[in-house]
Amino acid sequence: MRKTYSVRGLVRSGNSGGPLVSRGGGVLGVIFAASVTDSSTGYALTASQVAGAADRGSSATSRVDTGACA
Repeated sequence: MRKTYSVRGLVRSGNSGGPLVSRGGGVLGVIFAASVTDSSTGYALTASQVAGAADRGSSATSRVDTGACA
C-alpha cells in the first residue's frame, strides 16, 4: 500500500523529487504530483515510504536506465 501526504500548497512541474520539509527542517516526504482539479493541492510520498530506495540510491555505484519519459 502506498502511503502519501496530501499537502496544501503550490506544486509545479519540476517539483517532483523535491523534499516535503517540516517547520523544524526534517524531511517528511518527497513530492510526486500536483492535483489536476485543485491548483493548491499536491501530493508527497512519506519519508518512510521512500527510505529503502533512498538508502539503496545513496550507495549505488553503477548507472541505471531512466526508462521512457511519461
